Amino acid sequence: MQLWGVLALIFVLLIAVFAVQNAVPVDIHFLRWTFPGVSLVIVIFASALAGALIVVFLGVLGFFKNRRKRIREARAKQPEVTKATEAGNGGALEKGDGQGPGGP
Repeated sequence: MQLWGVLALIFVLLIAVFAVQNAVPVDIHFLRWTFPGVSLVIVIFASALAGALIVVFLGVLGFFKNRRKRIREARAKQPEVTKATEAGNGGALEKGDGQGPGGP
């Protein structure tokens, strides 16, 4: 886990050095909008931040998808465990036999 942190820090430093060395004003054209004279540093950092946010969003989405899958699998296994427990008690807990835990 620490290796990923070190690699991420090196990557961020490389982006920062690249951005500072290319701090010239540029015109940004996006769809029908034009933003004249925007510093390239801002464009580079905004792009890197947008990419990081997308990665985080996809990671969180995947986490919740896997969590939901594990919950469904646990619920699917639960009746199997209950049936095995009932069979081990001699069938005293089966539904419809008219006897509860304190029955005759």
